[in-house]
Amino acid sequence: MIGVLAFWIGALVIAAAALPIAFVLLRRFPDAGAGLTPVLGLVLSSYTYFILRTLHVLESGRGGSLLAVSLLALVGVVVARADRRFTATLQRIGPQAVLYAGIFTIAFFSYAAFRSYQSSIGGTEQPMDLMYLNAMLVSPEYPPHDPWLAGEPASYYYFGYLQAAMLTNVAGVPASVGYNLGLAAVFASSAAAVASVAAAVARWIFRTDRRRLVPVAASAAIVLLLFASSLIGIFEWSAAHETTSRPLYEAFGVENILPCEPDAGSEADCYRGGAVNRTNSWYPTEFWFWWRGSRVIDGTITEFPFFSFLLGDLHPHLTSIPLVLLALALAASTFRSRKPRSFATIRGQPFSCLAIAIVLGALAFQNAWDVITFAGLFVVAVMAVNLRRAPVTKAAVSTIGYTGPILLTAIVAYLPWLLDFHTAAGGLYPYVGTGTPPLEGFLQFGAPITASLALLAWVARRVPPGDWLRVAPFALWVPVLPLLLWAPLAAYHGELGNGLEARGTGGWITLALLGAITWANLTAAATLAARGRAAAIALAFAGLATLLLYGAELFLVRDVFYGSVPRLNTMFKLGYQACILLT
Repeated sequence: MIGVLAFWIGALVIAAAALPIAFVLLRRFPDAGAGLTPVLGLVLSSYTYFILRTLHVLESGRGGSLLAVSLLALVGVVVARADRRFTATLQRIGPQAVLYAGIFTIAFFSYAAFRSYQSSIGGTEQPMDLMYLNAMLVSPEYPPHDPWLAGEPASYYYFGYLQAAMLTNVAGVPASVGYNLGLAAVFASSAAAVASVAAAVARWIFRTDRRRLVPVAASAAIVLLLFASSLIGIFEWSAAHETTSRPLYEAFGVENILPCEPDAGSEADCYRGGAVNRTNSWYPTEFWFWWRGSRVIDGTITEFPFFSFLLGDLHPHLTSIPLVLLALALAASTFRSRKPRSFATIRGQPFSCLAIAIVLGALAFQNAWDVITFAGLFVVAVMAVNLRRAPVTKAAVSTIGYTGPILLTAIVAYLPWLLDFHTAAGGLYPYVGTGTPPLEGFLQFGAPITASLALLAWVARRVPPGDWLRVAPFALWVPVLPLLLWAPLAAYHGELGNGLEARGTGGWITLALLGAITWANLTAAATLAARGRAAAIALAFAGLATLLLYGAELFLVRDVFYGSVPRLNTMFKLGYQACILLT
């Protein structure tokens, strides 16, 4: 229990050290970024440790981690003293900071208690995750040694392991304990971060007389991100209690949950155990029944956050959730800015821009798939701000002048990792399979997409039709261009005919629905963005989510799975991003 308390205290100390920096980066947030300090502090302190180790300033061990945290605290003090509004901001958001610390604490200890019932580290990716965590802790020099290949530097996006190692060192606990508590810290940081982002957007959207809905929005976001996401659990529960309809299960493509038919062959994908083995309680208790939730859409991985935390892999897609939410917060805060962004902004706010560069660069270092999506979203947010105050050409020049140096700084900041990083990705290829059946797609993403459509309907009643019509033709290019790119790319690979024939009716329906929803969301987002309306943020997030799913129906990144299940990893990574965006 002492180790758990030390880990929790260490996480909160790091969060507190980052509070002045959050005030500067996220001043437009109602909580001034207080809910995002656990992830912001951990990113900045871990990056500091990484760079100082790479420069041979620090040696491995607890002392180096404590020094990195101390340097973060020192920078925080300097920033606080330079910020004339720091004291006033702290007084204003003090109760909210305590609230988010409470959310973090409840989530941390709740997950730690849950994990204590099955704390073994021995299945799926867990041995490799523990191996990388140990590499971060004991590597005699940095960049850390590759635990797979002796004498070689690690070639993986390992920043999540480095963050877990930071907390493990600060708390002074063994790696095996740090592994499980690292999961708890990710869970808690995700809860606090998504509540902060959702509360901010809701407060910006709702008028004063509806501010009571802000806590509801924050709570709903926590539930959607960490506990809901997929509807497969409903079918598992019904099957466990034998209250099923075979036609319904077959329609949703989950008939493999049902008991085998009497004439089923040995290779049939169906449940072969007895009814007594499925549950002895109100919930399913069949051994690892929940694994099926990660294979809802045929030929893909359909993992979602609740599944990931239940499984317990300390893997990049899981550890990156708080960082992705921080990137979304930066984009949202930027959109709400009253001033345009240009190169002059960098000259006037060099520290803020450096911190943003470290955060955006960390997206690649922690989970390489995230950097294009969420760094791109940040660039779009800057462009939206500039468009409200300048014509297109001038806004574009200002946007490049601001984001160009930041992105370049991000690349330079992470060069020690980038120079050693080698990917197995083999380029962008057309997807020429059957596509996703509509009901399978709804099973996986239907709940959050439906919620986003409800927001779209609410907004549509408050905007004159003429405004939509002016934007809609331009927004239509967003779903049309990928389709126009897919056709020649498929033809180039000699697969256009196969692609057109292989995609069944259901696949085309799903593609059309995702394209239409993307078009509607982005039309609404662009219309509202021109007015500076906060609902544009939520609709842009939803539009980006469905655009990612739409893209996964047309393209794939070639990797080691290409020969057997071509889009396995593409749907997994983009679908996971969509889950986060839709909450």
